[in-house]
Amino acid sequence: MKVTVNKGIFVIILIFSLTLAGAENFKPVRQKTYDDQIYGYFSRALIGKNNDIIASFYKTPLRLFTSEKSIQFAPYGQGPNELTGLWTLCRYKDDIAMVEMPNKIKIFTGKDGTYVWKETKWFKRGPYAHTPRSVVFLDNKWFFAGINFHDMKETDKKISFVKVYGSDGKAIKDMLVRVVKNAKSATPFMHMDHFIEIYKDRLFYLIENELKVTVIDPKGLSVLKELSLETPGYYKPMPQDFYIWKKYDKPGENIEKDMEQWKFSYSRIMKVEIEGNYLVLQFRIFGEKQKKFALLFYNAENFKLEKTVFTDDCFLGARNGEYYFYANGDPGFDEEDADKCTINVYRWQEEK
Repeated sequence: MKVTVNKGIFVIILIFSLTLAGAENFKPVRQKTYDDQIYGYFSRALIGKNNDIIASFYKTPLRLFTSEKSIQFAPYGQGPNELTGLWTLCRYKDDIAMVEMPNKIKIFTGKDGTYVWKETKWFKRGPYAHTPRSVVFLDNKWFFAGINFHDMKETDKKISFVKVYGSDGKAIKDMLVRVVKNAKSATPFMHMDHFIEIYKDRLFYLIENELKVTVIDPKGLSVLKELSLETPGYYKPMPQDFYIWKKYDKPGENIEKDMEQWKFSYSRIMKVEIEGNYLVLQFRIFGEKQKKFALLFYNAENFKLEKTVFTDDCFLGARNGEYYFYANGDPGFDEEDADKCTINVYRWQEEK
């Protein structure tokens, strides 16, 4: 997407290519370029109640994009307004919940144009590794999506992908339990992104390497159904032996190269969002004459693919019918194209 700005009005030279049913177009609403530079690849983001964007990028301080400026907040550290790490984040009532560690969440609240620490919540974790990649709070319970190990045996290892806690921090249930052959075959799930989102009175779970959705009842803590989503022909699946466990001579250096290869080389789901009656997800596509990404809109009731948008922009999140993107790609992978820190906002509009 090539964009020029003139006196606050931006002219789209090449807008999104569309495949959709109905007289609607995905049209630009506004654009903002910030005096900032992002180096790491996109990790996760959400849109706050004031339409600001809280976004994290690999090895880059957490950013708050307001209508006026880009702000670094919650820097690395052990103070109340700092984070020792950020596993994932979600909306929590009118605040933002930051998963600092698998057993610790810090609640940040909006104040004076930024977000500051409000309270800390602790969770009773098990004895084995738990790597949450997504979290939501619903029905007075916390739902963590990501691999959770139940043992450390080398064969027939038991894992689960959704762990449920009460509001008091006590573990209630492990869901989506799976048994894998050995430790090496379980390790890849630690590197993958897992997604859990709220739709009305239910939850949707997805994992980055499958166009499949699991519908969860948050009250009964049961799986209502699991189904494969319609897969477009341009979807490039992950090879079965792609995420391979290795012993590295230089772990700090070589794992970085492999992670980039893993995350960049197939149609990995990068972002999942519920907006209105749509389950929206983005994944990378490949080809010299294609855009970088496909943005798919599935009907959240029947899971039919109703709309598709092809774009060069990296999807950050949606709220109140508006869709927010980092212009020209993922800054960690599409370095030259995404060297300017620009946010594009779009929405569906009927043709007049």
